[in-house]
Amino acid sequence: MNSPSGDYFKLPHAYWLDGYSAKLDLAGTAVLLIALSLAPEFMLPHEHAGRWYGLSRDTIRRGLRELQANELLSVKTTRRRAALSPTGTAEHRRYTLREPFKR
Repeated sequence: MNSPSGDYFKLPHAYWLDGYSAKLDLAGTAVLLIALSLAPEFMLPHEHAGRWYGLSRDTIRRGLRELQANELLSVKTTRRRAALSPTGTAEHRRYTLREPFKR
């Protein structure tokens, strides 16, 4: 049921039809649901995502790895200057869902 404020999401039929309900564990499914709620290209920093979504940092990491292992997630990594980092740079990852979940 849709709430009046529109607080709902859709899980594409491919999740069941293509067998991802059996292929993905809870971490993979949770991160897939999060990814589906975000922009087509998104960042999901491990250190914040747990607080934002109520999942542990490790669950976020496992979910991202699982989506990548199932070829459902592309990752683009860039390095930026970060004065507070011991190396002077920080790695930034931008994620994109792949078919059949690509938007």
